[in-house]
Amino acid sequence: KGPGKTSPATPAVDVLIYIISGRMQITIGDEVKIVSAGDVLREQAGKPAFWDVLENSMFVATNAPLP
Repeated sequence: KGPGKTSPATPAVDVLIYIISGRMQITIGDEVKIVSAGDVLREQAGKPAFWDVLENSMFVATNAPLP
């Protein structure tokens, strides 16, 4: 909740994310994107990612089970 950065994490499986509200910046590997309400993105398995929350935001994330 509110502005701030998350610690980097490397997902073991792909994660699909739908932004419900707010605005955030995500860094996945070397790619940086600003996302806001209504956007959908994918955190790719094996690529480090972290969020910079720019304002109060909410999202829903789902991932596939490990094989």
